[in-house]
Amino acid sequence: MFLPDSFSVRMKALLGDEYDAFAASMDMPSVHALRVNAIKPTTVSFAAANPDLREAVPYGENGYILGGDEKWGNSAWHHAGVIYMQDAAAMATVCAAPMQKDWRVLDTCASPGGKTTQLAARVGQGGVVVANEYAADRVRALRQNVERLGCANVIITHLDTAVLADTYRDTFDLVLCDAPCSGEGMFRKYPQAVTEWSPENVAMCAERQKEILKNAVACVRPGGFLLYSTCTFSVEENEENVAWLLDTFHLELCALPADLQAISRPGVTVSGKDLSATRRFYPHTAPGEGQFVALLHKAGEASAAERGGKKKQPVKSAGLTEPGRNEIAAVNAYFGENLTALPQGKLWLCGDTLCLSPDFPLPPYGVVLPGVAVGTVRKDRLEPHHHLFSAYGALFHNQLELAPDAPEMAAYLRGEEIPCAPSLSGWGVLCLYGAPVGGIKASNGRAKNHYPKGLRLL
Repeated sequence: MFLPDSFSVRMKALLGDEYDAFAASMDMPSVHALRVNAIKPTTVSFAAANPDLREAVPYGENGYILGGDEKWGNSAWHHAGVIYMQDAAAMATVCAAPMQKDWRVLDTCASPGGKTTQLAARVGQGGVVVANEYAADRVRALRQNVERLGCANVIITHLDTAVLADTYRDTFDLVLCDAPCSGEGMFRKYPQAVTEWSPENVAMCAERQKEILKNAVACVRPGGFLLYSTCTFSVEENEENVAWLLDTFHLELCALPADLQAISRPGVTVSGKDLSATRRFYPHTAPGEGQFVALLHKAGEASAAERGGKKKQPVKSAGLTEPGRNEIAAVNAYFGENLTALPQGKLWLCGDTLCLSPDFPLPPYGVVLPGVAVGTVRKDRLEPHHHLFSAYGALFHNQLELAPDAPEMAAYLRGEEIPCAPSLSGWGVLCLYGAPVGGIKASNGRAKNHYPKGLRLL
């Protein structure tokens, strides 16, 4: 691979004797990996059903390294949201945080959703993840992945981080800032990034990251954590920004878990500060592409009652309205007829789509998805949304179970009607080993297809 001379000079200064190994790794094919989604457990594990998987990711995030020939993106496992295609080094970022099941988390730069959905699985249904994406053209991919992976505890926003700082000051147990960067760690995977690289772009990215980081710090509760990551190698965007954080805010640098330290290199010293607790993931030392990770702890401690400052936060957002009696009645009727239990949450009307939102304050505007998209009411009846089946499929009375390689599964993913047991009647879900894939409506031994047209196999 051609590397710009000025980039090579920088990397030689960073790596010393390791530079040749690094340069050689850049000429090798990029490493493909996937993560098994803990939100959608299956009765037959993905690993057991696919014994030819190459190897597990070494830090235990249900990740697997792929050989390169596998085509998982169109597989039934992918459509079911059981797996997410994710760089192995990128998985490591969320593994760096000492997370608990009920935590409230903010992902400031969330699209396409790999880390968001990873966070959602870690905090569980007792926690909540606010997933923010500033770039309008990237919001759709984030929403699609949140829906496909069955996340019920994610609120998606499209806001400048300054608005988040005003709305959520001292609120979150963890704030992830996976900041837009110069992308040096992605050169091998996306060669076009090499042509866009320049020292000037590095400097511009570093300044932009400071602005995002300033707002991210404001959202961390006292005693909470800031997790900063990039997919670049530049000191300006990595250690220099961490040094600036330590100089500017009441933060302390934390060591990463030992399993992450084992496959990474320590951060470099900047301005006399020992930043070895930050970690650099290089393609010649770790599976995957380049990554930088730093974990910082915010001074102080807040009580459970103080966390979130709900009295200061708006509870209603522009663009969301209270549903009317007809909408509420239609949802209650659908849930009562088709589900074994009622999902919990606040019901909002977002445009013409009814959504169930976690018990968490919303920003004053910019809410794209305040939880689970339940459906749209037409003529006093609920037309269910795909997200409802994906997130709450386990609650449906009617479940049609298929293996991933069954001909009926392929037919369903193409949008076709498929056979089912004559005993099935009404709304239900098609499942892959217990993981909901999408909706069906059964009648007379046939299951009508309610898999969204935009997701179907061609």
